[in-house]
Amino acid sequence: MIPASAFAAVSTQQLVDLTTTNVRGLTTRQIAEISKEKIAVIETRDLFVMFTEQIAAINNDAITGLTTSQIRGLGTTNARAIETSDIAVISSIQIAGFSTDQVRALTTAQVEAISASSIVGLNFAGLNSSQLRAISASDFSGTNVSSSQLLAITGEMADGFTSSQLSNIEPYNFYLEALSTSVIASLDTSQIIGITGNSLSLFSEGLIKAIATDVISSLTTDQLSALASSFKTSY
Repeated sequence: MIPASAFAAVSTQQLVDLTTTNVRGLTTRQIAEISKEKIAVIETRDLFVMFTEQIAAINNDAITGLTTSQIRGLGTTNARAIETSDIAVISSIQIAGFSTDQVRALTTAQVEAISASSIVGLNFAGLNSSQLRAISASDFSGTNVSSSQLLAITGEMADGFTSSQLSNIEPYNFYLEALSTSVIASLDTSQIIGITGNSLSLFSEGLIKAIATDVISSLTTDQLSALASSFKTSY
C-alpha cells in the first residue's frame, strides 16, 4: 500500500489505471492527498460506489476540480456526504450539476453553506421548505437568485420562506410573477410582512387576489397603499 504521505506524488495516469475495487480500497488519508487537477480523472462510476467517508475526505481544494458529470455521478448518498466546508467553495456551475434528487438529499446545513455567488446554480425544484429556509436572506438580493429559480418554488415549499428572504427579492420578479399565485396564497402574516411596498405595487390582479383574506388584514398601511396603487394601475 502506498503511504498516505506519498500519495500526492501518484501520477494522473496511475489514478486513471485504478480499478473500481482499487478506488474503494483507498484510505481517507490517501484520498485527502489527491489534488484538484488529479481528481477530475476519477471515473464517475467510481465516485458513485465510493464510501461516504471517502467522499468526505476529499480536500477543500480538490472538490473544486470535480466536473458536473462527476458531481451528478455521485448519486444522492454521496452528495449528502460532501462536507459543508467543501460545499461552500464549489462554483455555481458545479452546483448546477446536482440533479433534482441530489438537491432533495442535501442537508439544510449543506444548502446553507452554498455561497452567494453559487446559489444561482441551485436547482430550486429539488428543495423542500426546510432547505428553502436555510438559504441566506441576503442571497435573494440582486441577481443571485433568478426568476426561473423562483418559478420552481411551489405552494408546498412556500412555508419555508422567511420575511427577510421575501424582502430581498427584487421587485421585478413580482412583476414577472416569478412567485406563483399558489405561493402567494400560502404566505402567512409573518411572511408577507417582508414584501416591500415597491414589490407589492407590481402585483398583478391575480397575485393580489391570491393573498389570503386573514393575511390582508395584517398588512401595514404602506403595504395596503402599494396594493391599492397596483390595483388601480391594472385597470
